[in-house]
Amino acid sequence: MKFIIPVESVAQNKGGVILYDPLSNEIVKQYIHDKTWDYRVGWRGGIIYDDYLIATDWSDLHYFNIKNWKYEKSFKKRTFNDLHYLEVHEDQLYVVNTGLDTIEIFKNPLNPTFITSIKLFKRAPNIFMNRKFDKNEKYNLRRKVKPHSAHPNSICFGNKRVYVICFEKNSRRNSGEIITLDGKRVVRTGYSCHDAEIYNGNLYTTLTRQSKVLVFNDIEKRRKNDKYKTNFK
Repeated sequence: MKFIIPVESVAQNKGGVILYDPLSNEIVKQYIHDKTWDYRVGWRGGIIYDDYLIATDWSDLHYFNIKNWKYEKSFKKRTFNDLHYLEVHEDQLYVVNTGLDTIEIFKNPLNPTFITSIKLFKRAPNIFMNRKFDKNEKYNLRRKVKPHSAHPNSICFGNKRVYVICFEKNSRRNSGEIITLDGKRVVRTGYSCHDAEIYNGNLYTTLTRQSKVLVFNDIEKRRKNDKYKTNFK
């Protein structure tokens, strides 16, 4: 068993992708890109799809061929700002655009063609504050665009629902929300949730300010007014 891990580095001014063996605790192979970075250095998160690691950085998607172990290309879009996470579902690519509080959807994950952008503050106006954007602005050339409204960090797909993990409700209070993609609150976490995955009907999410995983049991059975019990692992 080996892990393919996209790497971001602020301290060492390098980033790329590593092949890691957890049993021997060794880096088997690594790729360090030679791109000149202006801000957050490296690839922040990614998924494996058709022998490719598709990874995000602040403003681009990057395609790394894991069979040939080499970087091949990047994909840019003017609205990309502070990209965190991505997922492929039913051959569509879902990109979590944290800077603009949106989920951007594309067909043809290896050669993305834009379909639509879901603004979470419009899907859930009772939860998140409204934001306005300039259609002509090149947000991929800017650094932080704040204040965030939903601050989505990740997206995951259950059997019945699509879940978006949001870090903060506004710039002053990191309250945290887990909502469905159609704008319904599943649970207000009160925690700094970040990456998430569903396994055996439970939702597992990392906490950025604690070295813990928060588990929401039977997330698919969650109803709006249920009292919710969480477990820390």
